Amino acid sequence: MTEQLFAEMLNLGDKWEVSKLEVLAEQSCIEVTIKDTAKLLEGMECPCCKRTDLIIKDHANERLWDHLQMWTYKTVLKCRLPRALCKSCKKTWTIRAPWEGVNKHSSKDFEALALTLMRHMPVSKVGKLMKVDDQKLWRILRVYIDKERAKLDWSELTRIGVDELSIAKGHRYVSVFVDMENHSVLFAADGKDAQVFEQFTEELYLKDGHPHAITEVSMDMSPSYKSGVDSNMRNARKVFDYFHIAQNLNKAIGKVCSRERRTKGDIRNLLKKPRLFQKNRDKLKEKDQQTIEKLKELNTATAMAYQMRLSLQDIFKTKSEIKALLGLKAWISWVHNEAEKEMWKYFLNPLKKFAESLTKHFDGIIARWMHSDILRSNLKFDLR
Repeated sequence: MTEQLFAEMLNLGDKWEVSKLEVLAEQSCIEVTIKDTAKLLEGMECPCCKRTDLIIKDHANERLWDHLQMWTYKTVLKCRLPRALCKSCKKTWTIRAPWEGVNKHSSKDFEALALTLMRHMPVSKVGKLMKVDDQKLWRILRVYIDKERAKLDWSELTRIGVDELSIAKGHRYVSVFVDMENHSVLFAADGKDAQVFEQFTEELYLKDGHPHAITEVSMDMSPSYKSGVDSNMRNARKVFDYFHIAQNLNKAIGKVCSRERRTKGDIRNLLKKPRLFQKNRDKLKEKDQQTIEKLKELNTATAMAYQMRLSLQDIFKTKSEIKALLGLKAWISWVHNEAEKEMWKYFLNPLKKFAESLTKHFDGIIARWMHSDILRSNLKFDLR
């Protein structure tokens, strides 16, 4: 009765049956032994000659498959798979188990649950939960990813984004390419140099795409990325996304704050939290706002740099290309003029260098207003 119940739970049909159940309490494991029935060969054809005059020649050695847990018990399926013989062409082959997944030692149900969990949890935690080595889970995941990637068609791909991600200690990075139209990940390559574009181009050809069909690449202002685009995608416009621009701006403001804190001892306490000046208006606490107002009253470089940050942020919020173009030019001019004043020259020099980088990459920055969806998101959002 119990064996029949397990057979129905495994959806074995009438060609396979559960012949034995064994509970190994000390190992917290249930072993389910399955064997073929006399109906196994009904309707089956020889894979070589397509004839149906088949017989069971013998059975292979016993194999094990990980299956779904029963409460806290690990479940293992066991079977000696039959080997069929075609009387006509004499071909012999091992009949595949209908419960077997892409991995020869796990069931389809096991893999389905594992894939679902791995979408929401680290693989190592899934391994502990399912009582299996996480390396096995990685192998299963790679097989499914490769199967899905083989189906991809990039023949219509024209707009992409690329960004580097830190994946381990020791400054190890991967470059991730995404489709800016549907926000899906396309490809990943080790490193963050120009060669990652060569690797992506090779993959592009395999997926029926063409590098010269790419019309737009959203990226940071990395020289290596710019070189990679120029060398491999001659028709692509480089678009520098706001996330990286804001990142560089915050670094510049941090340097302004640091310089002023080192040289002006009387306001050092007001500048002891440099991250304060990287926050947006709506994120400031009342105490933070009071600090900034005090710095304004004292006519500090840090207060001016913070106002410049807010002004640039407002420019990037506009949806008008003309307003953005005029606003950016005016902002760059403002920074240069203030940084040339003797009292600000040393303190605002980091912001001046930042403004010079905007001038150098001006066309790529303005290009973000050519497509409204780039205004609504940035590349970092796409990679989450």
